[in-house]
Amino acid sequence: MNKRLLSIVSIVLLCMLMLFGCGKSSGKEAFEADFMEFCDKVAEIDANIKAINPDDENAPAELLSSLDTLGELFTNMSSMKFPKEYDYLVTLAEESGQFMNLAVENYHAAFEAEVYDEESANLANEYYARAYKRLKYMITFMQGEIPDSDEIKYANADDSAEAEEAPAE
Repeated sequence: MNKRLLSIVSIVLLCMLMLFGCGKSSGKEAFEADFMEFCDKVAEIDANIKAINPDDENAPAELLSSLDTLGELFTNMSSMKFPKEYDYLVTLAEESGQFMNLAVENYHAAFEAEVYDEESANLANEYYARAYKRLKYMITFMQGEIPDSDEIKYANADDSAEAEEAPAE
């Protein structure tokens, strides 16, 4: 029995060492893990939204519930502590969160009106697209690539290491 207990304790300790390492993970590694978790949750919600049957009478409520969760996720992501290596993404993250919250607000206005409000829905779709565009830019930058867009302005390394987005969208 003692050998079995010792084996179990040894396995648990070995697993903990493998999972958590011997030292503290860097802020960059923790951020990257949190950001990947965010992306996974967004992908899951996106799949849930796509799976909603538009003919179901509960479709609007399911959509709004999923969008509320998405809005919360984007808000949490935009308030994450960005390590120095990714501090140039803070503005994109904040804008992404703001646009997603505006999208959610307008989707609610569209679906909760007495009569479906197409203008609010169109506005919501625009904000939704803007939020995802910024998220796409963030992911591209984090992969060490440069987004292919005329809307992104780049400074020379001599001028600044940051990229700025044009204010158009």
